[in-house]
Amino acid sequence: MTRVNKWLVLLSLSLSIILLIFSHTNINSIHAAPTTQQVGINNKANYKLAPPKYPDWLLKAIVGTNYTPDQYLALPDAKKQAIQAYLHPTQSKLASSLQSQLTKYPSTKQADDNSDTDTLSPLLIASASTHLATASANDTTNATADVEAAQSNIEIVLPKSTNFPNFSDGDFSNLMPYSFTLDPSSELTSDDYQFTSASYNASTDDVTLDFSITFSGIQKLTPEGKKLIVDVTNGSSATTKLTVNVWRTSIQRPSVTLNVGNGYQLQYMFNNYYTGNPTAISHTTPTNNAIDIPNFNMLTPDGKRVYSLFNDVKATKIDTFYLPTTSALMMGDFKQKAIAPATGSDYYQLYKFDQIKHVHMWQDSSDVTKIHLEYDGYFIKGFGSHTNPITIHVKNTLYPNNNGDQMAMTEQLTNKTNSGATAADNDLTGIYYARQFDTQMGPDNNRRDDVPIYYANQITTGVNAGKNTGVYFRSPSLNSPYVMNFNFDYPNAPDGWLGTHWIANLRYTDKGSALLGSSDFINTSGRLSFRSNIPPFQIFSGPDDPGENSSFHTPDTLAFGNPNSTGDISGGDYDSAIDMKWSRNRVGTFSPNTTQNIAFNGGLSNIYAPTIRADSYLRVKPDATSVTINGTASDINSPNVHIYYSIDTPIDRGNPPAESSSNKLASVSFANETVPHSEYKSFSGKITDAAEVAKLKDGQTHHIYLYAYDTTFQTSDSSLQDYNQDVVLLSNVLNIPVNEPAHVSLHFRDRATGADIIDPVTKQGYVGDTYNFNNGSPNTTTTTSATDLLGSPPAYLKDKYTLLSDTADLPTTGKGTLAPDTDGSPMNINYYYNDSGYAQFTSFPTKLYFGKHPTSLSIGDYHIVRMDGPDLTVKDTTADHKFTVQAKVSKHLTNETDATKTIPDALGYQNSDKTITLTPTMVSVYANTDAASNVDLSNKWWPNVAKADRTADNQSSGPILRITKDNRSDLKVGQYAGEIDWSLTRSEN
Repeated sequence: MTRVNKWLVLLSLSLSIILLIFSHTNINSIHAAPTTQQVGINNKANYKLAPPKYPDWLLKAIVGTNYTPDQYLALPDAKKQAIQAYLHPTQSKLASSLQSQLTKYPSTKQADDNSDTDTLSPLLIASASTHLATASANDTTNATADVEAAQSNIEIVLPKSTNFPNFSDGDFSNLMPYSFTLDPSSELTSDDYQFTSASYNASTDDVTLDFSITFSGIQKLTPEGKKLIVDVTNGSSATTKLTVNVWRTSIQRPSVTLNVGNGYQLQYMFNNYYTGNPTAISHTTPTNNAIDIPNFNMLTPDGKRVYSLFNDVKATKIDTFYLPTTSALMMGDFKQKAIAPATGSDYYQLYKFDQIKHVHMWQDSSDVTKIHLEYDGYFIKGFGSHTNPITIHVKNTLYPNNNGDQMAMTEQLTNKTNSGATAADNDLTGIYYARQFDTQMGPDNNRRDDVPIYYANQITTGVNAGKNTGVYFRSPSLNSPYVMNFNFDYPNAPDGWLGTHWIANLRYTDKGSALLGSSDFINTSGRLSFRSNIPPFQIFSGPDDPGENSSFHTPDTLAFGNPNSTGDISGGDYDSAIDMKWSRNRVGTFSPNTTQNIAFNGGLSNIYAPTIRADSYLRVKPDATSVTINGTASDINSPNVHIYYSIDTPIDRGNPPAESSSNKLASVSFANETVPHSEYKSFSGKITDAAEVAKLKDGQTHHIYLYAYDTTFQTSDSSLQDYNQDVVLLSNVLNIPVNEPAHVSLHFRDRATGADIIDPVTKQGYVGDTYNFNNGSPNTTTTTSATDLLGSPPAYLKDKYTLLSDTADLPTTGKGTLAPDTDGSPMNINYYYNDSGYAQFTSFPTKLYFGKHPTSLSIGDYHIVRMDGPDLTVKDTTADHKFTVQAKVSKHLTNETDATKTIPDALGYQNSDKTITLTPTMVSVYANTDAASNVDLSNKWWPNVAKADRTADNQSSGPILRITKDNRSDLKVGQYAGEIDWSLTRSEN
């Protein structure tokens, strides 16, 4: 926010003049408008041309077309050849030969009335061709379409008025295959398609073009599409360049199976489990747009399937996607106000895509644990506050979590909207996302809708540090002995979630665009009374409401449900579900071509096996002598749990290592607890082996794998027979990274556009390190080192951007503990700035004269005698008009013929309250108090004085010459020159 300019100072003693010359290298150039010249046209008398005589081959060539001879000759050579190849292949060489002759031998002579009847005058052909080609170029328009080739036929429907404005209504029924000329840039060739028919509906203004795609064309098609580009020409040579993106859906229905220990397997997939051939491919786009629902089941050692979602049935058809009470991706708009229903609290509308296209689902060939789904989602008439069509590209990936025992989902959403009249119309900043999973846990004939929900353990790192990792569902009885986890300990996990009642009223509404309305998911009261026999339960109270994630809850306490429920009450009192919401603050800005990310983890486990928890990451510093690991353990029936560790060697859950004292970390006893045990007990263990500690503190990234075994349990108590256990069971396995590098990317963005004002700044440390970039220190984050994790964002940028520095405006992610990078990318922290205007010099004097003085000049201050050139002026577009002018001497007055002679400290600046001697250090010489947008500082030097009347006697402030007792002896005969640097700075307050 500082603009620096260098001024030259000249001083002559004896019969010389002191000059102060202003120079500036940053003045905007003023360009004169270009002049316009009239171009004369030399009109000559029109020649009278003889009536055209057409050769026999030409008259035959136009048979079967809608062209006159002249129109045919005016067509491009490629078009002629296409017509000949289609109708008269034997004459195509003749047409090509003639065209070649015309190009080679142009003529400027008048046609001869006695021309031979079997040839055509070159002059006549050239004249006709030139005229018609010009008309054709002026009549060319463009049309685009995006169509799916579900079968071998495609139908393109486009409004005539905007796509074929130069075609008549009757032109379309006369279109023939030769009316379509393939563009060289087309990805599909002439062998890949055939024109079938065309028609026009005057009542709807729709043109319909039908093509068939050949086998070779079908083989080329992808979900993203291949371009077919053709010039469509009517009989009057008007042309529309038609670009059609022809695409084909490609859906596989793979599932991934993970061995999670003790003979159990976790299986995940999109939507229902598909029982057919997993390598089969469907080319049918789903009609209900619910393709992107992540789902996970568990397979028991005896082959039973344990489900997690209501109405999850095995899909026998590859194109069947049906989980009706679990939502697909839903979206809301923060800018849309709450809606007042006829009864009940105001609610916030949620939406799902009207249409999805370019669907591609497949299993990763290089990593078979990953399942990918990509598609484009459309809001045909916009949604929320947006009225223009909206396009969002979705890329959803399912893969194992860090511990390898849960499904992880990462969904990337990219704003591809370009339909708006302005950039602001295409900016979707303020969007937020939501999902509901209607849970129903258990095997066939024993699924439970009423599974109670409990809070999980505490997060210690990342943006959610201090909150709960999520929730888990635990069956209240052993007829469904399973636990289901939903974990949100990730940078892109939902910042709002609820373990709550299934929300039944996710209503579809018809408003001209297929919208998904939810009056129950978010309402202003934050409560919902669903049934008379249960108390109102919590829902989201607004788009930014974090729900149960608003504060830390004691782990393993009840979030929702009845732990004493005794049976399946499908649709009953405590029909439990998990609701997730990613607020606008979590996902950030959404300007065109930017990408947002959302994520969560989920999985199932057996209730008998022990469960352990520990910190997600460890930081071991170079001076460590031991490594402490703290955690908790639970087991429903066993009296003891023993915890073990492995450094950098993963645990094979199908063939885990035997128990050994050499790597035992800790033990937990439940011997004095009543079965079934419900609590988690703490443990703390230390790794003390010198070689292992040295390895962990070497500055490299390592992994500690933590696992546990329980012990058998037998009792004769008849009421506890279901808890007897005659084998030792393996716990979940924790993968704890040690000294994992982590990065954050600080973005400084324009609030209005979302664009970066300056390049992002990347900071680095290790996972678990604390950082504070909001107000961690007075140092500016743009100037501190990459490893400095404390600082503050710059208050101003580029002279006109002001930081939104209120606490509510600073990002919540601006301070916390470093979390791991996501897919190799750092966490983004966005700081927003308002364009608050600028202040800059706009004109400068060319010279300042201080008069002629003898070397015996008395001690004192001397004013400007004369100023040449324009005044010193400032343009100030800021709201507060607070700027300061600073100055320093960059070169003392120096004799121009003898550089050894100088007059130090001879330049100053006089204000009404004090006089300043200028030194090599910048000092403030003027603080603006003028509210005007254009400030003339020269007028302040000579207040109320006409420019012609400015003299040394009536100057009251501004630059001065200072003769002091210290520099008076340096006055020698000669002319002196010096330099002053000036700067203009926005005030920090």
